[in-house]
This record gives sequence, C-alpha cells and structure tokens, in this order.
Amino acid sequence: MDGRRRRRSIETYDLGLGFFGFFAVAFFAVSLFLQISGRDPIWASLSALFSFAVLGAIWLFKRRFVQRSRDDV
Repeated sequence: MDGRRRRRSIETYDLGLGFFGFFAVAFFAVSLFLQISGRDPIWASLSALFSFAVLGAIWLFKRRFVQRSRDDV
C-alpha cells in the first residue's frame, strides 16, 4: 500500500473517531443532565453506551491497521 493511500485511510479512521467521539460525549452529557434533572435518561444512556462501543471498535481497528501497515513496510 502506498503512503498516500495509507495516510488517507488513517485520516478516515481519525474522522470516524472524531465523529463518534463527539456524539458519545454529547449523549453522555445529555444523559447526565437528564439524570440530574430527574427525568428518564435511558435512551440517552443507551445511545452513549453504543457510541462509546463504536468508538472503541474504531480505535481498535485503527490500531490494528496502523500496526499492519508498519509491518508491510
């Protein structure tokens, strides 16, 4: 894999991390606000949990991709 294509792939992973990271933190903040205000935060909490799970999966895939691309060089 050439360097430009590898950089583009890593940038795509970074974009996914930023996107899901933003929403994970936003859902967590909404869930915290709903919990403090006494309303039902179940959907915000589940959304935050799902977002953090996807964030972790993308992070692991990126880590494997970077290690594999270093081994190919």
